[in-house]
Parts: sequence; C-alpha cells; structure tokens
Amino acid sequence: GSGAGDTEYRVYMGSKVSVGVFGNTVPQANVNNPDFSGVCLSFPTSDTGKAQVIKLDKVISIPANTPFVIVFRKTALSTFRIGFSSAVTGNIDRRGFSMWAQAQQWGEFGIAAASPASGYVQTGFQLQLNIESDGQSGDTNPLDTYKPTLVIPPKIYAMEGLETHVYPEHLLVEDHKLYEHDVTCNRGSQRIRGYVWTPTSADPMGNYALTWALHDKQKGELLTSATSTIVLADKNAKSGVTKKVSVIGDSLVNGAVITQRLLDIATNDLMKIELIGTRGVAANKHEGRGGWSINDYTGAGRTYYKFTVSGITVIPSINATTYTVGSTVFMVQETAITSGSGTISCNLVSGAAPTNGATGTLTKTNASGGDSSISFSNVQTVSGNPFWNGSAIDYANYLTVNSLQTPETVLIQLGVNDTFGMTSDSAVESFTTTAFANLDTLINSIKASNSSAKIGVCLPPTYADQNAFGINYACNQTAWRAKRNIVTYNRRLIAYYSNKEAQNIYVVGSGCNVDAENNFPSGTTQINAHNANTITVQTNGVH
Repeated sequence: GSGAGDTEYRVYMGSKVSVGVFGNTVPQANVNNPDFSGVCLSFPTSDTGKAQVIKLDKVISIPANTPFVIVFRKTALSTFRIGFSSAVTGNIDRRGFSMWAQAQQWGEFGIAAASPASGYVQTGFQLQLNIESDGQSGDTNPLDTYKPTLVIPPKIYAMEGLETHVYPEHLLVEDHKLYEHDVTCNRGSQRIRGYVWTPTSADPMGNYALTWALHDKQKGELLTSATSTIVLADKNAKSGVTKKVSVIGDSLVNGAVITQRLLDIATNDLMKIELIGTRGVAANKHEGRGGWSINDYTGAGRTYYKFTVSGITVIPSINATTYTVGSTVFMVQETAITSGSGTISCNLVSGAAPTNGATGTLTKTNASGGDSSISFSNVQTVSGNPFWNGSAIDYANYLTVNSLQTPETVLIQLGVNDTFGMTSDSAVESFTTTAFANLDTLINSIKASNSSAKIGVCLPPTYADQNAFGINYACNQTAWRAKRNIVTYNRRLIAYYSNKEAQNIYVVGSGCNVDAENNFPSGTTQINAHNANTITVQTNGVH
C-alpha cells in the first residue's frame, strides 16, 4: 500500500495463525502479539515485473512445517486492511490479497478472508527467501549492505529567539559518528553537532522542509535519508492568554528542570503558562515521579501508604523526606495538609508494610524538610497513581480531588524506565505493541475531561556516555544498549502517534534538543593511578 514513512512488518506463526483451505489467517485477538516485528531496511516502491528485495531489520526464524503470515504496512498509513481472496479470481488461485480504505491501526484489524464480490482489488505475489552471505568464499550478496534507520520527529517546533537544535545522537540506534551527515534546509545551519537554527523577526512564520541524509564514511555513497518539517510558530500568537499545562512523566520531569524551562520561556512570551500538578514547588508544578513507567500511570500503579496526621508545623518534602515507624522506612510522595492536619502518602523504602488502621509516630531520619516526629491516627493502603479512582483511570476525578483547573495542554514523557533494562531491540518493539495501547487509556481519559485539550507525547532524549554509566551502574548496564532501547522506543512512538493530530495528539521531539555530549552532569577525575593529570567525565547517565 502507499503512504509515508518506513515500511513496518509483522510475522505471525504457529498457534497464532489459523490454517484454512484458502490460506492462513490471523485472528483479531492475535494481531497485537506478533512473533517478530520491526521496520524493513528496504522495500520495493513500484512493480518492476521482476523479483525485488524486501530486507528486514533482523533475522527471523520460522521452524519447518510451521504456518505463518507476514504483513507489511507504511508507518504513516492510517487507512489499511488486508485479507485473502476466498475464491479463484482470474489467474490467481485463492492467493489474492485485498485492501481497502478504512481508518485502522495494527490492533484494530484482523487478517482474514475477503470476498471479491465486495469490489476489492486483487493482487498477488510470490515470496522468495534468500539467505544472506556469511562473508565467506568470496560471496558478494548485495543484501549484505546495512541500511541505518534515521529516527527523526515528523515536526520540529521553533520560535523567534529560541535556539532549535537537533543533535545527531538521538537519531540512530548506533553511533552517529559512523556516518557522514548531510542536512538540507533553507533555514539554520549544519554543524558538527547537528542542525541548529535561532529564528529572528526576519524569518516568515510557516513550515520549512528538512532532509537528513547519511552517507558511507569510506565511499561517500548515500545510505538513507529521512524528512521532517520545521514549524516556526508566531511568537505574537495568543497574546494575553494564559495556558494551563500539565506535564506527566518520570524522573526527568520530577527533576523540575524541564518544567522550569517552560516557565522561563513563558516569562518573556506574550502567551503565559500556568503549570498544574500535585508535585513540585510554587509555580513549578508537575506530575513527575522517579522510576515510574507507562504501566504505573495507566493502571492502579504503585502501592502507597496514606497516613492521617495532625499537629504538622513543617510540611515534609516530596520525594525527599524519609520517616520510620519502628524498623520500617518510608519516603514522602504526596501531602494534603490544611491548618496542620490532613494526610501524608509515602512509598515503602524498606521493612514490613504497615497494617491498615494502625496508629503511631513517624520519626524523621534525614535532613530534608518536615517535623522531626509526626503522630498518625490511621494508615491505609492506596494507589500511588494520581489518575486512579479506585477502579479505573479517571483524569477528571484527579482534577476534582486535587482542586486543579482543567489544562488545555498535557505533555507526557515516559519510556525511560519502561525500556532501560531491556536486552534486545525486539524486546522493546514487542513492549510497545501493548504499552501504547495502555498509554491511550490515559490519553482518552484526559480527552474525556476536555475534548479540545492538546496532548503532546514527548520523545525522551538518549543518554550520556559509558563513563557515566560506569559510575552509576558499575558493570550492570551499558550506555550503548540503553541508547538502542530508547531510540527504538522513539521510532515506535513516532510510528504510532504521528498521524493523530486530527485527534489533538502531537509528537513532540523535545529530546532531540538535548546535547548528550556536553549538557549532562560532569566532574573531574584523575586519569588513572599512574597519571596525576585530571580529565572531565560525565557523571550521570540518565539525568
């Protein structure tokens, strides 16, 4: 089928396939559970009348005598369905594939019989399998050429006076320095560290096409290219308007740096913003929680313990102050205190969980804010997810319970904790087939509270180098694996959400603006035990 973007594939086999007299089908229940999935490294663009190469991005293994179905679709193709003909049509003996226009996603269609009587266009193909060369015996199989995949957001947003930067380390699962880069755009400039543009008042508002190409470093040959659009917004738009904005995420949001940057930009902007949330300090409010994942925010979430307290003089610091009850250690995660009384919700750090209904005293164990001891008259197990109403995701209830105004814009940045420890690209891809459906649960609940709300799903940035990973994780995680995971996740997120702007859902490529080589925390250290000179090294792999 036609359409923009890369060509995705899915392979189903064995018990996931129903075998019939007219061919193999995939039941609806199995569509989101393929055995293999990914993006084609090469795919024919037209019918030449000759055999053409379809090259997948990984080796797939199908046991002998095992039924299978393989399906291809463009990432930006929102009108797609496929089936086989159940009758002989022309010279195609029940081998036809039928397609028609209907808004569908991967999980919304079955691969089933299609009747030619309904007016489908019949076609057919023969799949020839080629085993790639192992590099031995002088074999020069042309399929051996590796084609890198560029992962670039469909739109890059810009505004007068703000530097827009796309750093190359975010665009590839492998080291970007393996290739020569060629950026084409009639605004901005290409640097060693990617593409940069700071628009001025002389630049007309509108869209500017950008093409990013990769060339072989030895031969100079073009390997691949990808396109995006720079969207230059009018800095005078929405003058005098204050937009209410909610930012949901993990530790990258909980650090309050991203949200503070939004506030700083708005200070000199004609349009102001008001951040809403239950966490953060003063105007810098958010819904960021360290270590949280998509599943944490789209289900009952983590278990917290809500203490009913009184006599509070200093409200404890969220995600910082720790208290003990006996030998059990808690960290404060939520507070709801009025005139010295209310509740404090904590996560369990260590020790045994408290019994519901228990009474006692919380004793502070660190130097963070809060009274040294707090009496509690009750404790109850509760969900830590602020969007959980006890039985379902309910964003409207979250706003009501916390006396928050309804936001016009909601930004969601998740994926780091979901994928960080995964050990293969295929594991990340399989995860996203269900994770994005779960994320839709939260998105749909937000839209139910305000149908006109604009929701931005943000691409997380990649990570610092192996020095930082060694400091943080010893030998338990590598920078290259974590990077492959997050870039693979971003590629899948772009494919899933980039065609949904009509539903007020936008892909925000904010992570591409992070300088992962120079802007992560760093420090000085002695080169080694035999060299007293010092060097600067990155010290935090993720934040």
